[in-house]
Amino acid sequence: MPEWFWYLLLIPAGFIAGVVNTIAGGGSFLTLPALMYLCGLDPQIANGTNRVAILFSTVSASATFH
Repeated sequence: MPEWFWYLLLIPAGFIAGVVNTIAGGGSFLTLPALMYLCGLDPQIANGTNRVAILFSTVSASATFH
């Protein structure tokens, strides 16, 4: 399959993870496997990438709450 197809699969995984994080938390259960298996990232790199997304989410939620 072409490489762009894998990126198209990551977009819905990101949206679903965002919804799960908003409702109950735990969206990393979706994003980490997607980054590791769909993108082929090393687990440490996938975790670091996921932490950057969590950082932006936390900053946004804190600013909204404030």
